[in-house]
Amino acid sequence: GVVFDGLETLFSQSYFTTASAVLKALNNRRFIYFFTLKQDYSVLKEQEEKAQKLKELEELEREKNELKWLEEMDEEEYDALSDDLKSIVDQKFLVLKKERLKRDQERL
Repeated sequence: GVVFDGLETLFSQSYFTTASAVLKALNNRRFIYFFTLKQDYSVLKEQEEKAQKLKELEELEREKNELKWLEEMDEEEYDALSDDLKSIVDQKFLVLKKERLKRDQERL
């Protein structure tokens, strides 16, 4: 097989005309695949930043939903949890309580 690294050239008006010339040179082979991998570094960084922001927003939303679930949990729901989940919930309540006390001390 033959691999072309790109179709960019000064001698052609567009990628389409370059691709047409390459296809004619290869006698219009039956199985020819195109992969477009052209991407600027700035575009790549922008996409990575968007993905990171989206991931952070999803994490904040998950934490918010978890906090809401913890606040709305009653004793019956707590008693219905397994021992492992109870210990996790207890740890989260302890962390929330410490944060609340820390904020109260900062206010004073």
